[in-house]
Amino acid sequence: MQKQRNLIRSLPLQVMIRLFVILSVMIGWNLVASGQFMKNSGVRIVIDENSGIYLQGDYFTTSAVGTIALDGTLSLTGYMTATAGTLFSSPDATGVLKLTGHTTNYLSQPGILTVDGLWINLATTLTLTPNQQMTIKGSLVVDGTADLYLQSSGESTASLIMEGSATGSVICQRHIDGWTDNDDGWHLLSSPVIDQSVNPNFTVDPETDYDFYLWSEPDGLWVNYKNSTEPPTFFTANGNSNNFVSGRGYLVAYKYTYTKMFSGSLHSSSVVVSGLTNTEGDTHTGWNLVGNPFSCALKWNKTSGPGGWNLNNIGGIAKVWDESEASYTDISQGEIIPATQGFMVQVSDAGTGSLNLFAGDRTHSPINWYKDHEVNVIRLRAVDPAGSKSQETVIRFHEAATGSFDADYDAHFLGGYAPQFYSVSNGHEVSTNALSMLTDELRIPLYFIKNENTLFSIEADSLMDLIPAYPVYLTDRKLGVTQNLTRDRVYTFIASDGDDPYRFDLHFKAVGVSESQPTSSVQIWSNDQTLYIRNPHSLTGIVDIVSMTGQRILQVPLTDELLQQHQLQVATGVYYVRVYGQQVFGSRKVFFN
Repeated sequence: MQKQRNLIRSLPLQVMIRLFVILSVMIGWNLVASGQFMKNSGVRIVIDENSGIYLQGDYFTTSAVGTIALDGTLSLTGYMTATAGTLFSSPDATGVLKLTGHTTNYLSQPGILTVDGLWINLATTLTLTPNQQMTIKGSLVVDGTADLYLQSSGESTASLIMEGSATGSVICQRHIDGWTDNDDGWHLLSSPVIDQSVNPNFTVDPETDYDFYLWSEPDGLWVNYKNSTEPPTFFTANGNSNNFVSGRGYLVAYKYTYTKMFSGSLHSSSVVVSGLTNTEGDTHTGWNLVGNPFSCALKWNKTSGPGGWNLNNIGGIAKVWDESEASYTDISQGEIIPATQGFMVQVSDAGTGSLNLFAGDRTHSPINWYKDHEVNVIRLRAVDPAGSKSQETVIRFHEAATGSFDADYDAHFLGGYAPQFYSVSNGHEVSTNALSMLTDELRIPLYFIKNENTLFSIEADSLMDLIPAYPVYLTDRKLGVTQNLTRDRVYTFIASDGDDPYRFDLHFKAVGVSESQPTSSVQIWSNDQTLYIRNPHSLTGIVDIVSMTGQRILQVPLTDELLQQHQLQVATGVYYVRVYGQQVFGSRKVFFN
């Protein structure tokens, strides 16, 4: 469909472009449609520089492969619905998306929507749904009567990267799940807008239905927003402000699930955070709570040095609170810190530290966080199934690591509500332990301290591309049993109060002749209320029957009989049965009716 160069043609009715058609609006040309404008599968629309399509009706695209190449202007005065197609602009062009004159527009297409500019005015609303990701290479203009919303859900939050200037106010939602008990419902939060006030958007009436804290490292205290009298007050500890401070993180919890609103001018350039402290004698010496100040994810320290994050007396591992596991997760270089997410960094030595939250490492991420592909990394997780909590510990091998604590590569352990699980580096309890070399003679002590529950497991989340490719073994020092985690990645065990914290060894060589290698040759099954154990090798040990909440129901000896039977009287449900001893180990879930 072509028009004379100087002609602006009005199309009064519906414009529908069907399969495998190219609509080209060339340089200096314009197309005006006053009715609906519909684009079907396979269609590609090209708007060249200094040209435009002006839609006075509604625009629809449901195409998974059709695109709009926006070098000129796409101006909408009707609704825009893009559910599957892609709208993008050339990186060196001046394509601008203009939304004017209607009440509501939604963008909910998969993938990244890239435009050279976005203008919203005349009482128009543009909403980016939670799965939408948009990059604006030029200017964002939202006039006083228009609205730009970034929606949030329990699974994801809309992502917006601005590479140019911004004018006007943007509303960023943040979905926050309510608490169910004292251990859950905690979230680390930061503001993507400048000078967001805490009250009223992030407070609740009555006051007992929420908590809003900052972490004061010099005082070793969580300071509540509700504290306005006892030193340190929130106002003084927050730099004499009751607003969100750019680049600072906060700890929040609410009795009920809310979608909270940030409203204001977005941060579009790097934010320097200085004056971070390391106070000797503090319980959590050197840990400071900072925050991602952008409406998109950040790659932690991806661009290092003065031209990037410029970490000054700051450790190379950050920590994000994993609300679902009630524990901290270590974030290594290049890994994701989600939008509006607070995170912990540690000032390495006495004095102060600073860092630059580098806008050049912004990225779109549809998930809470992820791990980049890793080589020579072991990730183990201590799991509390009854409490639905877990704690990760990381062993990584890096040629620059030493036998001492390396602030650039190691991370001190910070406990949460999950069982404590960590290793030790030169006397420091660490959740990430960087070692210089992997050898088959290496043996790494692992420490475990139970929480309120009894039944746990050690799970190998990741045994990534070890070089050399040694098998990974876990030895339970309390029971004297060893399991090959490379072959069987879940080890189940029971812990008691007063156990020696040095519970496990991680090693890379099969046990010697003097050590007992367990076998899982026993067979375990149930019928109604009867437990059966077949023991073909006449091994001896102990049989534990444990409820899913960690309560031990029965403990009996494993005899050398070929077939053992135990008659139970338990509530109908699933139970753990664990058989262990010097030369035997086996566990499985069984159902008693």
